[in-house]
Parts: sequence; C-alpha cells; structure tokens
Amino acid sequence: MDPPPGIPSLVSNNTGGVLGLPLDHALYTAQNEGHTTRIGHDTLGAQVTVAATPESMGAHSTPTAGASITQPPTTLGIQATVVGNQAFVRGPQPTYVVGNSGPSTSATPQQPVMFFYGQPTGLAPTTATAFSKTPSHGQPEPNHHTRTMATSQLAAELKHTLHAALAPSTHKTYEKVEVRLQEFTSETGLVSFPADQQVTAMFIQFLTRRYKPSTIKTYTSALSHKYKMAGYSDPTNSYLVRQALKGISKLTPTGDTRKPITLPLLQRLMSIAPTITENEYQAIMLKAMYATAFFGLLRISEFTFGDKGQDHTIHLKNVTVDLSKSFITIVLTSFKHCRGSSQYRITLNKQTLDICPVHHLQAYLLIRPQVTNPHLFVNERGLTITRSQFGYLLRNSLKALGITSSDIKSHSFRIGGATLAAQSGMSTQQIQMLGRWRSDAFKTYLRP
Repeated sequence: MDPPPGIPSLVSNNTGGVLGLPLDHALYTAQNEGHTTRIGHDTLGAQVTVAATPESMGAHSTPTAGASITQPPTTLGIQATVVGNQAFVRGPQPTYVVGNSGPSTSATPQQPVMFFYGQPTGLAPTTATAFSKTPSHGQPEPNHHTRTMATSQLAAELKHTLHAALAPSTHKTYEKVEVRLQEFTSETGLVSFPADQQVTAMFIQFLTRRYKPSTIKTYTSALSHKYKMAGYSDPTNSYLVRQALKGISKLTPTGDTRKPITLPLLQRLMSIAPTITENEYQAIMLKAMYATAFFGLLRISEFTFGDKGQDHTIHLKNVTVDLSKSFITIVLTSFKHCRGSSQYRITLNKQTLDICPVHHLQAYLLIRPQVTNPHLFVNERGLTITRSQFGYLLRNSLKALGITSSDIKSHSFRIGGATLAAQSGMSTQQIQMLGRWRSDAFKTYLRP
C-alpha cells in the first residue's frame, strides 16, 4: 500500500511486521528538527501517549496505553491520532521512522501531512497532543473500558452493514477468490495480496488455465472488492491488468451456447411428460413447471430449491388465481439481485390449451398435497423439487424426444421466454422488467 502523495513509505515496524499487517504493539517514531515523537498503542481504541523531547536526550522507553507524558512537551505541534489500529501522525515537515533502526525518508510539503497505515477495525478515535492529554473536543476523556466497548460495538455494527451491501450469492463467489490466491502463491511463491499490477496480471493469467473469461472477470471483481475494503490501491484497475483481461477475451472468445426452448419444443415437452414420469401427479406437476418457467421467464432458483442453500423459491401463498381464472399472479419476494425487501409481480396469461400456464398451474394446484412446506412445487410427499431433480426430468424428456443436445438446460426456458417476448414486439425495457434484469445483460439471451 502506497501512502498519499508527499508521505514517505514505511517498510516495517519494530516487531518485524510486514506492511499491511495489523500493528498491535507497534512503535511509531516521528523526527523533526532534532526532536523525536514516539507513539505506541497496546490495544484497539487505547489512549495514545505522545512524548516530544530533544533527540539529544537519548533513547526513550516505549509508551503504553494510559501512561503519562514522561518528558516536557515542546512546541513541535505534532498530533497523533489512533483509530482502531490506524496511526495518523501530523506535523510540519516530519520524517517518519518505523522501528528502532528501519530506514526513514523525509517529507517535503509545507502543509501538515498525514500517513495512513493499517486497516480500520473501529471508528472511535483517541487523540493526544504534545500540548495536552485532554481529547481535542475539550471534554473529559472517557475511561478505557467505556471507550473500548463503544469501539467494539461500532466495529460490529459496521461489519454487519458492510456485509449487507452484497448479496449472499456474491459473498460466496467472492470468498472463492481467497482459495485461488492461495493456489497462485503456492505455485509461484509470489505474495498474491497485497500485490502490484505485475503480480496481479500474472494472477489473472494463472486463472486462464482453469477458467473462462467470464469467470476470470468475476474473480477480478472479487479481488478489486478485497483491495478496496482493505484500503489499498487497487491494481485491478491498472492499464496492465485491463489489457490482460482484454487479451484473454480475444484469445478465448466465448458465447452463450445454450439453446432456447421454443414454442414447438415446449409443446413436445408437455406432450411427453406422462411417458417419462412415474405417475399422473408427477406428469401434471412437470407440465405446470415447464409452462410456468417458460412464460414467467423464471430462473431455476425461483421454481426449484438450489444446492447453495439460498431460498429464492416461489411460495404457494404468493400464487393467486384470478376469480375469472383468466390469469395467475405470482409474487416474487426474493430473487437474484433483488434489493432488500423488494417484491416483483409476474402475471401469467392464458395461451393455447396445450401450453397454457394458467391451465396447467391450476391443474397442479388442485392436486398439490396439503403440507406445511411453503414452496410451490413439491412432490407427492410434500418435499420441494430440487434443481437436480428438475434437471433429471428435463434430460429424460429430451432423451425421449430423441434430442441429444447438451446445450438445452434448465435456463433454456428463461432464454426461450425472453426470445419469444422480443419476437412478439415487446420493447427492451419491457423485457428487462419482465425478466427482472438490472442491466441490459438480457440481450445476450435473445436468439434469432
């Protein structure tokens, strides 16, 4: 991590720590015009003691939290602030030294400067100056226990807030980059984080051995998030890394090869359902799932229960059949990319009888077992249909129809529904809303 412009770089602390690691029990020394100021802290949020004395007075013992100033204060005007395990040192033209013998570099700006070191773990600062032990706001300083408790509580609240900023699925995806970084370090011997643009570009190249460009971009986004949250300069935004990603895309062009479920294919799937299922209940349920997924542009996670433990599955209570029985309304309370407690309403309208979602979903609702399971689609025993079970039934349906293409997946219903909407003259905005897309990514779903 590089300091702000005009601030000298620090390479180590007196405990032999590496730049970027927590600095508990670290000793900071600021030298200025023959004077030395040493700042130490033993715990997060602890009071920092500052001693400013002439350099000729020799070595000083490391101050501890709550200790009194041991030497007469000078008029240096140096102020030190600790926020969590960050140290902020301000003073006119200082030289910063970390450790007892580490290298130092002089700063040149005329204005007071600040050096940021470490990663924030709390919010409540403690300030001490060379002029007074009283906090800068002029009020009596709270006791150590109260301050520590307040800092810990704010840190916990902030952690919860930051965690809520990302969807659970995004958290799980971002966590995977940690494993990839460890693999890269194990194979190359290079420190993968924090790293400069050269090492980061090599990490990106390392990922090409196993992953497609789309997955590499996801890992790059995860790595960028990691740098930003740590307060480091983000090398993923460098020209070198951007060019590497661009080259990877050109060398390994990929597209969405999944084929759509077309109306003729949907009709065939509906007709074959009774022959590939074990009983009438399964056949009626499967036809309802096929029709609802197609005309509702549903993601597989919205009508089956996934293996990742995320429950976006439609609940029975959120399905309403109109009194005229001409349409059915489905309310989605949780779906991919949903924000907070947002809800989305899907309306299924009548179609020709053999593929009509209103007809087939009503037929299923009449025979669905009365169980406590809240999910819409359940088997005869009342258990939610899983993603793998639906995939198994779809593959058997295609096999029975003599279709061996591996490009028809469960997501093909969503692709087919979006393609049909475009062919029917719906605007791009309408399709985006219908499919609950937050961007124009849906355009990659449209097929000729």
